[in-house]
Amino acid sequence: MRGPDGRDGLWFLSIEVACPVMLVARATGLPYHPGRLALSRRGDRQMYSGTRWRGGPRYRVAVRTGEPVRPTHRDVWLTSRWR
Repeated sequence: MRGPDGRDGLWFLSIEVACPVMLVARATGLPYHPGRLALSRRGDRQMYSGTRWRGGPRYRVAVRTGEPVRPTHRDVWLTSRWR
């Protein structure tokens, strides 16, 4: 994605935080919102979840650990283009 100045970058449209102190960053224009974050483990899986206070966006992600993945040239190209 390109920013207004034409530079490539990784852009966060919304960031949920559990610590109300972090909301001070909103004064600088960062898209922080208060939320609930959770981390748990079920067997070989790490479970991450988050919800915005007062409803709105939410997510739930399960990650299973295993052997490290050997990235292909395409993987490196797709993930290395952010600043």
